[in-house]
Amino acid sequence: MNIKGCNKSLFFSPITENEVVKLAKSLKNKFTTGYDDIPDAIVKQCIDYFKKPLMDIFNISLETGTFPEQLKIAKVIPIHKKGNTRNINNYRPIALLSVFSKLLEKLVYNRIITFIEKNGIITEAQHGFRSKRSTETALLDFINNVQSAIDDKMNPVGIFLDLSKAYDVLDHKILLDKLNAYGIRGITNKWMESYLTNRKQFVELKCLK
Repeated sequence: MNIKGCNKSLFFSPITENEVVKLAKSLKNKFTTGYDDIPDAIVKQCIDYFKKPLMDIFNISLETGTFPEQLKIAKVIPIHKKGNTRNINNYRPIALLSVFSKLLEKLVYNRIITFIEKNGIITEAQHGFRSKRSTETALLDFINNVQSAIDDKMNPVGIFLDLSKAYDVLDHKILLDKLNAYGIRGITNKWMESYLTNRKQFVELKCLK
């Protein structure tokens, strides 16, 4: 399987007020919050009042290749799964980001996915995080390949890998080098590097009864 690079480069187009409003309006009416205690539902309702300063901040981020430091802070809350509430192994950590961080991430994601889809950078074998594709389409593709191999009198073999906490072991330098090869270079690559570095988190605990 060959994943080709790209001679073209991605340049972030300016973010518009309409983009900010449309994206904010699409937020779910959730009242969970990041470190700033501002829920999605409030931003969704009030976006028309601060759409321009928010747009300006986001555009400065893209122009300078710098992800705002305050948007790198994650609030981690432990969610009880089962069993003894005093056993730490019975909790699942959930990281909550500021709604403004999620908006900026989505705006950049839209630009990157448009670029890589237009230039045919992603292999057709990639089903995750793509429009109109999912684990179901991946499974159907796999079944079709197995059936075709059997029809051709072949012995198909499947190898399945389950990488636990894959993102935690991801080498950021390798990732940035790959992005550079695929056309996300220059200021856009600098933005990605800024996004990945100096991230912070804290744990919020509620008193156990």
